[in-house]
Amino acid sequence: MNPNSNKRLFINLCANIVSYSANILIAFVLTPYLINTLGKETYSFYPIANNFVAYMCILTNALNSMSSRFVTVSIVKGKMDDARKYVSSILFSNIIMGAILLVPMVLIVVFLDRIMNVPVNIVASIRLLFSFVFASMLVNIVSSVFGVATFVKNRIDLRSVMQLVSGILKIVLFYSLFKFFTPTIVYVGVVALVVAVSESFFQQYYFKKLLSDIHISIRDFSKKHVRTILSSGSWNSVNAIGSLLLASSSLIMANIIYGAASGGIYSIVNTVPIFINGIISMLVGVFAPTVTYSYAKGNKEELLHDMEKAQSMIGFFSCSILVVFICLCKYFFKLWVPSEDADQLFVLSAITVVPHFFVGCLWSITNLNIAANKVAKPAIVQLALGILNVIMVVALSQLFHTELITICVVCSLLTLVLVLAFLPLYAASYLNVPYSTFYKVSFRMVISTILLIIIFSFVIPNLSLDNWFRLMGNGFVLGIVALMVNFLFMFNKQTRRNLLMKLKSKIDI
Repeated sequence: MNPNSNKRLFINLCANIVSYSANILIAFVLTPYLINTLGKETYSFYPIANNFVAYMCILTNALNSMSSRFVTVSIVKGKMDDARKYVSSILFSNIIMGAILLVPMVLIVVFLDRIMNVPVNIVASIRLLFSFVFASMLVNIVSSVFGVATFVKNRIDLRSVMQLVSGILKIVLFYSLFKFFTPTIVYVGVVALVVAVSESFFQQYYFKKLLSDIHISIRDFSKKHVRTILSSGSWNSVNAIGSLLLASSSLIMANIIYGAASGGIYSIVNTVPIFINGIISMLVGVFAPTVTYSYAKGNKEELLHDMEKAQSMIGFFSCSILVVFICLCKYFFKLWVPSEDADQLFVLSAITVVPHFFVGCLWSITNLNIAANKVAKPAIVQLALGILNVIMVVALSQLFHTELITICVVCSLLTLVLVLAFLPLYAASYLNVPYSTFYKVSFRMVISTILLIIIFSFVIPNLSLDNWFRLMGNGFVLGIVALMVNFLFMFNKQTRRNLLMKLKSKIDI
């Protein structure tokens, strides 16, 4: 099957939706259980540990963020020798960097109670949690290069199978550990490590199956190829720093500035936005190989067509989910975490997810930036906004003694600046296309979202939403309505006709 065909895109899309939906369901069940069993203050250290992982992954991000791009372009252009050198060079470089990162990992674990606001009675458990999470990070770093195989061959569906198996493995491990042993936050780290090892085996198997003609050898290690990737990938590391300062640092700032309890509240608030962001990232990832192939072939018309298709499809799904969540958010929190203030969680969550409406329609531009190797300016802008985020939050909290909502407002406003004001204009400028090119889908999204919120504001007060069955049932119905309305707005007439024809016809997989 043509790796850039619509059938392959459809298969990848369906596989990713099924896999991610299953993992969301798993997390949806596990998160409140872990919060109730361990306490929100204790549980909040798991996402904090992941934030530390993200900080340290900035070093490896310089190589791994661009690995798929360079390997794919080399293979499309028939340069198999370059592809082999890229893969081997990345693997051995990752091993070296993993060894280097052991030093800060040990220091963080040893001095954790001096770095963070950790209650005395759980310091030992949190140290073990961080140790296991860091170990899982090392496994992921070393095995990450094998993930290029599913990207190069556009077999994202195989990656989805791996993620689905990982989700099931999480359920089995959490149930066994918490059922037969005394519950502790340490088990969360243990599960993370076991899942990382299992995914490593999956990725190595896929690599051997899909790229059997590429063999890894120390003799293919090339400093030249490492420098080539780093020349572009280093900007992705800068971008990652900006992303962490703009988004991920918020949880740590909540803990340091407002205390562990507020950090726990923010971790609850951030749970659903993280899921939604994951959905968007998942959908964006489905279209990444297609955009990379189109760019490698040098066909601008095809590239712009693929971009609009990506924007419309991602916006179609993400905005439908977002509008239902916004409208049912308060009822969701009343059932999910009944011991917390649902009104406060609703306000904080609503502010946090608003930028995601535009992220859903515009984030696929990052695929284009990577494919075109135009990553320097976006990295600088994101870093500047990330630094500004930290400065503004700290300054406002110190000068005006603001509350937790400040973090949400500042982060959301700066995210809108990045996604709405910079990314579409920058992509249009280097492609020499009208500045309005990437705004068309967003404009249609705004209209459909306003219409849906107006409709739902009249409908929801008349619904009974006092238990999970009714909330899920009504949410499903509202979701169908949102999909129908977005189908009319997000796609043009010809695309709607084509999609309906495809749904009616039998797909020969």
